[in-house]
Amino acid sequence: MRFTTSSNASDFTHTVASETTRQARRLTGAIRRVHPEAATTIPEPPLARFLFADRRMAWIWLLIRIYAGYAWFAAGWEKLTGTSIDIGSFGEKSPGGPWVFTTHTGAAIQGFVHGALAQTTGAHANVQGWYASFLQTFVLPHPAFWAYLITFGELAVGLGLILGVLTGIAAFFGVFMNLNYLLAGAISTNPILGFLGLFLVLAWRIAGYYGADRYLLPLIGVPWTGPLVSYTDTAQPVTLSPKTPEMLSDTDTIDPTSQSPNARNHATKPTTHASTLSRSAPIR
Repeated sequence: MRFTTSSNASDFTHTVASETTRQARRLTGAIRRVHPEAATTIPEPPLARFLFADRRMAWIWLLIRIYAGYAWFAAGWEKLTGTSIDIGSFGEKSPGGPWVFTTHTGAAIQGFVHGALAQTTGAHANVQGWYASFLQTFVLPHPAFWAYLITFGELAVGLGLILGVLTGIAAFFGVFMNLNYLLAGAISTNPILGFLGLFLVLAWRIAGYYGADRYLLPLIGVPWTGPLVSYTDTAQPVTLSPKTPEMLSDTDTIDPTSQSPNARNHATKPTTHASTLSRSAPIR
């Protein structure tokens, strides 16, 4: 009985060792067959292709686009007019008034920067020292410029997202502003808008499909899944043969010695006149 048990254990150990060796050899062979430099592009996963490149998902991105676009446009409108059009505070006046086209243009930016600089102290400051230096060096000395830039930048991002005009680019600049607001210590809705903006950038091909991008992107040469414009004329390349005596004008002459045998043979064959060609056919 002991002998049988020892024999079974020995066979099991041998089987495990053989299988381990076999798997190791297969893994080694698979690694040797991998040549990363041979692949120029990595295929997009099916799930990512469905979410970010399938037109069936365009209506979901439309809802996200309108929500984010309205938030950006409302923020810019309040800075431009001093009146809120946000759903929760529609019609209310902004405490600081408009940011631009006033006698105190740039005052709001100065207050924003001073509030950010006040958050640079402590072991774990909300505003990093390098960003505080940027605010002090570039933003604080030119408050009026940044007030106009931020106001009309928010309006442009909002309109771009709502109308679906270059949605990916509009979302990118929206995320860029969200990042700067977060670095300045302003939380508010910036994390949410930044999160949605990142996904809109990834879905730039279909995020604006129900909008101006449906027609604008093909015009600027962006590839789409399936053509949006179909042409009824099928262009066939046509090669014109050398001039025949019937096509020569009074000033044209034929020098037989300068023509190759093929050219002299072509001279006796019928030639397709340019007037009989379709307008869509390219002439080479």
